[in-house]
Amino acid sequence: MPKSKPPSADFIYFSKLVWEFDGTESNTELKIRRSLAYYKLGKIDLERLQYIRSFQKDLYAEIRKYQKSKFYRKASNSKFAEMADFDHEAIIKHFRQKFTKIKKSEMAGMVGYAVYLYYLR
Repeated sequence: MPKSKPPSADFIYFSKLVWEFDGTESNTELKIRRSLAYYKLGKIDLERLQYIRSFQKDLYAEIRKYQKSKFYRKASNSKFAEMADFDHEAIIKHFRQKFTKIKKSEMAGMVGYAVYLYYLR
């Protein structure tokens, strides 16, 4: 059985930051440090952490106002939320203009995770 690829440092930052709803989560840095150590990805880069945090906050704001979002398009007549309700490619294209230091493939994973967490849940 092939081993799965470990997450990148950027995705670890993002996956911990998504739970910081009001920015007061005091354990976030500790959780990030532990994950980076577990995956042997080096030490925390606080500048990069702030960059990813800024992206996460902007993405959160866009998804949470979903009915007013220019990326929202109700995919079906179902009364339930679906991943396809958002145009992921358009979100990535939009945010890549501002957050150029995040790889497109990384951003795609982050956007999918954020749509799931902030919209579907």
